[in-house]
Amino acid sequence: MRRILAILPLLAILAFPPPAQAGHSVRRTLQFLGFSEDGARYLLKVADADTGDALSVRAFATGRAEATIPLEDKATEKQAIDQARKKYRITDPGQESQQSPDGKYTILVFPKGLKVEIRVMRGERRALLKALDARPGPDGPPRVVLTSVVWTADGRKMVVVVHRTMRGENGVDADEAHPIEFLPGELKFEGGT
Repeated sequence: MRRILAILPLLAILAFPPPAQAGHSVRRTLQFLGFSEDGARYLLKVADADTGDALSVRAFATGRAEATIPLEDKATEKQAIDQARKKYRITDPGQESQQSPDGKYTILVFPKGLKVEIRVMRGERRALLKALDARPGPDGPPRVVLTSVVWTADGRKMVVVVHRTMRGENGVDADEAHPIEFLPGELKFEGGT
């Protein structure tokens, strides 16, 4: 089982070859900053090459921004983050790990046809959590890689951050955050013993 888990990230990288364009730089990255005390919101720092840095308060249920707070400069960034945490009651820093807080489950990303699947594994059994669109553009399929998984303290919710790169004139080079409620009893596990 450990061998399988060790080679899965390599298989994901091979399935989506890196972009061939020279000078293709990261245009938007996300840094997870915490969950609200009730788990209804989460806070991200967004570093965007086009629009600048900002804090994004997002609703867990939809993943949509409820508030965007521009970050003016590095000197006031910590103060802005502290104010946002206080105002939106962001008290759970989250636990960053591909494994669930109880250590029973592992989150992985797999290419599958015109989709990329966020899957959970328990031993050798696996279940689908969420399917992401991965239709190819004019210059080929996107490359989607797992950046981070951050869990609430109780292990019931997570935010999965993936990085999507697509070459071409209308290319994409950005992180995406996907909030997922984690209810193992409702998942349909398949495979394994």
